[in-house]
Amino acid sequence: MKQNILRTVLFQGSLCALLLSCVDSPSPKVVGPYLIDSRDSYEHSTVAGNLVTTALKEVQQLDMVFYPTDFLDQSKFAVLDAENLSESEIDDKILPLYPEGSKDDFWIGTLSGAEIRKFVLNRTNKDYKLDLQVAGLEYDILYQGGLPSIFQIARSHGLALVDKVNYRVAISTYAYGSPFPGYRYGNSFEMSFQAEPGKYSARESVKKYLTSRKEFPLLDEIRAQIRKTSKGEIEGLVTIAQIQGPSHQSPLTAYRVKTQGIITAVAKVGTTDTEIYLQGEQDDGDRRTSNAVNVYIKGRPTDLKSGVKVEVTGEVYELITPQGLSRTAIRDVSSYSVLATNVTLPEPIVIGPGGLQVPNLMVSTYRGNVNQKAELNLNDGMDFWESLEGMLVKVVKPEVVGFRGGLEKYDDDKSYITVFVKPEGSSPAEQLSSAKGLIYNPVVGDFNPESIRISSNPLAPNVKADLVFNIGDKFNYDLVGIMSYQTNTFGDGEYTFLVTGDFSATSSIKSLKDKPKANLIADDDHLTVAAWNVENLSGVVPKRIARVGESIGTNLKCPDIITLPEIQDNNGVDFSGGSNADFTLGSIIDEFNKLNKDNKFSEINCKGSDYRFLNIDPVPNQDGGELGGNIRVAMIYNASRVGFQRVGNATALDETYLLKDGRLNQNPGRLYPNDPYFRSSRKPLVAEFTFKGQSIFVIGVHLNSKLGDSSPWSAEQPVFFGSEVMRSRLTKRIHEFAQEVLFLNKGARLLVVGDFNGYWFEKSLQALGGTLLQNLMTYKDLLPSNEWYSTNYDGNSASIDHIFASQALLNMSPEVEIVHLNSNFMDKVSDHDPVISRFKF
Repeated sequence: MKQNILRTVLFQGSLCALLLSCVDSPSPKVVGPYLIDSRDSYEHSTVAGNLVTTALKEVQQLDMVFYPTDFLDQSKFAVLDAENLSESEIDDKILPLYPEGSKDDFWIGTLSGAEIRKFVLNRTNKDYKLDLQVAGLEYDILYQGGLPSIFQIARSHGLALVDKVNYRVAISTYAYGSPFPGYRYGNSFEMSFQAEPGKYSARESVKKYLTSRKEFPLLDEIRAQIRKTSKGEIEGLVTIAQIQGPSHQSPLTAYRVKTQGIITAVAKVGTTDTEIYLQGEQDDGDRRTSNAVNVYIKGRPTDLKSGVKVEVTGEVYELITPQGLSRTAIRDVSSYSVLATNVTLPEPIVIGPGGLQVPNLMVSTYRGNVNQKAELNLNDGMDFWESLEGMLVKVVKPEVVGFRGGLEKYDDDKSYITVFVKPEGSSPAEQLSSAKGLIYNPVVGDFNPESIRISSNPLAPNVKADLVFNIGDKFNYDLVGIMSYQTNTFGDGEYTFLVTGDFSATSSIKSLKDKPKANLIADDDHLTVAAWNVENLSGVVPKRIARVGESIGTNLKCPDIITLPEIQDNNGVDFSGGSNADFTLGSIIDEFNKLNKDNKFSEINCKGSDYRFLNIDPVPNQDGGELGGNIRVAMIYNASRVGFQRVGNATALDETYLLKDGRLNQNPGRLYPNDPYFRSSRKPLVAEFTFKGQSIFVIGVHLNSKLGDSSPWSAEQPVFFGSEVMRSRLTKRIHEFAQEVLFLNKGARLLVVGDFNGYWFEKSLQALGGTLLQNLMTYKDLLPSNEWYSTNYDGNSASIDHIFASQALLNMSPEVEIVHLNSNFMDKVSDHDPVISRFKF
């Protein structure tokens, strides 16, 4: 009662309780007792939230601060005599309102206005609650049927939030990665948030802020709030088919409706909530309209189970995802009643032989926002799956085409799993990889819509994260479950098959010696050069370092030169210790040497190997990748077979150029370290080697990622490859350097190798090739097209790792292969396969 009286008194005269135009540090002085609490913090900003965000902003001199509302305990409060605030009151009353430990640590960095806007909206859309307490920013979001019908996001003091301006902000280090996927993956912060070194304490900032002031500030304004509104109630009983409608979004969105159906799946969420799927008893005969819907009953436990017929009253929502697609659902349930028990479940819709055939080419032929389509086109993959949203289905003896999570990493087991499958016989032979995966081929617009995602979920109790699958595995039974649209662990939306029936592993973990091995082996007359992205490999993951060292001998058969993108510094994702990677690279070689000494590698060319590394440490936190990881392109070479003469001692920002005699001014060197196009991106590493007295130049690359591309499954069609614009600029610069090498060294042997993050047909890669260089993967018939893949992403096998060779090397019996060491297997050393080339000298 005392709390309520205090809040009522203190909020009188505060216009900020109604307006969103208040400053972060109001000048009015607080008179008398003052209440600091977090009540209703999921609906609007609170005094406790305003205090901690304002303190961080003012003490650290920031533009904005984002503080997770989850960190505030709504049961805690402090009552102060604001005119006589003592240090002991700060310590004893105020600081206990905020968590200690990892939740007290904040990073400072930059985000663009566009990223901030997207961040706030996506975090709020996640659970329709105020996820972020803020300073320096104001936002007001009005939801209607789950869709943000009105949203205002602006800076304080009425200033505009400018999309292309970078703002200095603070974010929680804990929320960045926990709970998975956190801001890092859930909001793509690994690429958009540019962090500064160091961590900052929220609690210490609060103390500094308050002790520096003569009086306590007035902080009871509402800086952010979320609201909900409805379109009203529809009288009488509405069928589920009417709720779903013949298009992507329900015609009854934001209306309160009453409907009936049979429960086909049910799961408890926490201690009080229940999620169910209802399917109507009578189908309306229209293939475009699903006859099932998701229902979320919040705030009270239920004993509902499958086979129960119920009547439900609630509001129709469209649960939107960042791609713009949504799941139709009934939420804010006001009542439900059981009409019958032990009802026979509807017969599942068969997908595959003897049932519906999945479109296997076009995800969408529509141009524009698919939510604006009047009706579904069942020849499009996206619309096909939408027509089955919530329905009970049976997939005929599917085959595995990909996976995510689970035991995917040797040293990083995941608590979730996604398995991608295709129905039996759904894909023609020309779409299949050598391992029976699905080749990704956007040249003809083929994004493999027949790929079905199976994910761990409370509604899929048998889909366990410790199950093992490999590409090409086939289930010998049909899978039964619910076809839904779900938000995945990364915050994106996916059509997802929630398997409610049997589901078991189809494979077991394979040792490296049982995985594919290179056929192209170095000898007296043949030089081998490889490229292998080793996926954020640092000195703090010894198990994976050991496997990389073992793979070099067992699977790659000891190439002469290996370019290694994504080498991290010695301590991994940590801002301390600089950017040195000598321990990381030295550990790889040490692990190889231990096994080679024990004769673990059978190839004769591995005997006597003397691997050494080439590396130039980047300026800390300037080359992109994981925060604090300092990824870069490095190389290792076998000094017992390949000559290397070091020139100079290049550092991160030293420019590399060619001398008049065609030699490098520094060997090795980084290309374009000061070029604005390579800002926040990995700089190419160039080195000159000799083999049998002949010179060979190797440029190792790791181009910008595919963030910026739209998803084939997004609402806006067609797909937009935005990241290609920057890659084209980067490859143009690399091509210019290659031109200079070949001009000054007539007939030079030059290779450009590594992770291009681009498909072979992209303009960026075409610009690098042409008359000077050729992509060995597509050159003549060196490699069959069903081998053109080095990664598997979301069930699609594709190649983004390449080796380009100059004409002189094309005259030296070139060979190339991709060793599918990782992409076909759940237990990976990395998320890329090594690419190996061989030339006869």
